[in-house]
Amino acid sequence: MKVLEHPITWPLKRVLAGVLEPIPAGVKPGLFKRRIRLHITLSTNVCELISFAVPQGVRKYGELQQLAQAAAAQALDSAADIVVATDPFTPELVASLGVRFLEDLHAWAMGCGAVVASLQPLWTIASHCALARRPQIEGLALVEPDGVTLIACPAANCAVANGRSLSGMAISLEPGEEARASILRWMVSNGLKDDAVLSLKFALHGTGKAQGGMPRVWPEYWSRL
Repeated sequence: MKVLEHPITWPLKRVLAGVLEPIPAGVKPGLFKRRIRLHITLSTNVCELISFAVPQGVRKYGELQQLAQAAAAQALDSAADIVVATDPFTPELVASLGVRFLEDLHAWAMGCGAVVASLQPLWTIASHCALARRPQIEGLALVEPDGVTLIACPAANCAVANGRSLSGMAISLEPGEEARASILRWMVSNGLKDDAVLSLKFALHGTGKAQGGMPRVWPEYWSRL
């Protein structure tokens, strides 16, 4: 696996063009001999996380999607140009993505002779790992190269924050005491104690060694914060 670094201000089309740059020019047209299924993971700056209150008794997928769409439209001040998906383990958590972004991604995949089989934000991979699924864990902090995701779900009442600054509070993207202290303050303000929080970091460069309990996707790129 090779991680390609680029400025976060680049538009999607430029980023996707960079994915193919290491491939010889003569190979790119009809890149794959047969259609390849792509499983794509997105950062928090691309796939924004929001939360909403699920009314008691609402469990059907269609109903949850309608509520999630309305919540995302309100939170992001948009309605027609976003798509949403609820987390299978915690339906109060919603991943949102711009329709234009999704269309460009599918068009790029088709141009390579591939198809987008799945999309998921990095925080879902983190929240579904063995360490995060322990009964005592009610909060997740994920530091990525381009942003931070914080999730606090005491008693199924979820609060979330993501981006580079959270409610006016800057979070360091480098592991250390400053980052841990800022994250803990946010978690405590949302009803959690330190031992109920799992803090992880996803790096651009793997260590070559996987730590126990970490996500199974790119395990050597994960570490404790």
